[in-house]
Amino acid sequence: MHPNLTFRTITQAGADCHGIDARELHKRLDNGTKFADWIKRRIDEYELQAGRDFFDSSDLGNQKQKGRGGDRRSMNYLLTVATAKELAMVEHTDQGRAIRRALIETEERVAQGNTSCRAECSRAALSVAGSLMHA
Repeated sequence: MHPNLTFRTITQAGADCHGIDARELHKRLDNGTKFADWIKRRIDEYELQAGRDFFDSSDLGNQKQKGRGGDRRSMNYLLTVATAKELAMVEHTDQGRAIRRALIETEERVAQGNTSCRAECSRAALSVAGSLMHA
């Protein structure tokens, strides 16, 4: 079974921020580009702002890489749900549309007070998009 996107929480300036891991979204979109190139292009093209549209979540999964020039750490981004929906939509693919629809449906359930939805989000919020990738 294809892994689902999970909602993550980090604390920034004393407040909990909820969102989607940008690397995970990029992987699910399956657009054939390198993550670093994709995220930099999207941040520039759509004028995304740190602290509003995304947060630095490098402490959630610091991936140390060795190569020329010594150790480097990968930058990780936690996208707000609104930003994740926008980035999925602008891909203009079936996967992007399915991810956007699933995020909208999840938001609606949370807004209606469905407390079991939070647990469900981490298990199966985007099963529709996963099935598209196997079609």
